[in-house]
Amino acid sequence: MEIRHNAGAYICGEETALFEAIEGKRGYPRLKPPFPTQAGLFGKPTVINNVETLSVIPSLVLHGGEWFRQWGTSQSVGLKLFCLSGDVRRPGVVEAPYGVTLRELIERYGGGFDGAPQAILVGGAAGGFLSAHSLDIPLTHEDLRHYNVPIGSGAIMVFNQSVDMWSVLERLAHFFVHESCGQCAPCRLGTKQIYDLLEKINHGVGTFADVRKMEEVGQVVNKSCLCGLGKSAANPVVTFLHNIETTAQQKTHQDVHAHRHAHD
Repeated sequence: MEIRHNAGAYICGEETALFEAIEGKRGYPRLKPPFPTQAGLFGKPTVINNVETLSVIPSLVLHGGEWFRQWGTSQSVGLKLFCLSGDVRRPGVVEAPYGVTLRELIERYGGGFDGAPQAILVGGAAGGFLSAHSLDIPLTHEDLRHYNVPIGSGAIMVFNQSVDMWSVLERLAHFFVHESCGQCAPCRLGTKQIYDLLEKINHGVGTFADVRKMEEVGQVVNKSCLCGLGKSAANPVVTFLHNIETTAQQKTHQDVHAHRHAHD
């Protein structure tokens, strides 16, 4: 076993960027193909997995695959580590089977909601938003796919009604501007455009056209970036607009009205 340290960056969560970092280079994602199993670390075929996946291997060796299939669903098999945070009464890391609903996960393992929920971010910074009306959705790949929300890292962050979600979106957008490796134009420019539009909206000068433009830019970023992390950079904004659309319309309407009234 050999342990290597590098400077670290969000982009190095992408497998081929991690190869580059381990090899002492800048953490830029590689073009695929070739895929890691063909030419990975130092040009050799490489199997790459995260710690959560590797930790399951001993149990699979000892008990077999059928033992692991007793949890989850046919398409989302086994157990998953979920990190509960935000407006929950008992935050922490929980191991639960795929298929548990958001409501059950939070009420059974997180002690319940701290205030009335407004939105739930599933899958971390590059995950997606679900509304408070989606609490009974099973946490499986197949069920969340309908909402374009990935389980991803298993992070579940709850925001109650007191939170300004547009400020949250702006902070997430700033994160991706800062962490983009800059290798491809859609990510380098698209994340900055989204951030600028959110700043405009949060300063009370946003319009419906800005919201629609933000959604269009998000779709371009999702479809045209080089790596998986770039393609997910616009996920929070896009899923917020799709899954919590009423809130988005109310926000822009209030801001446009307030801006015009101030100028009058």
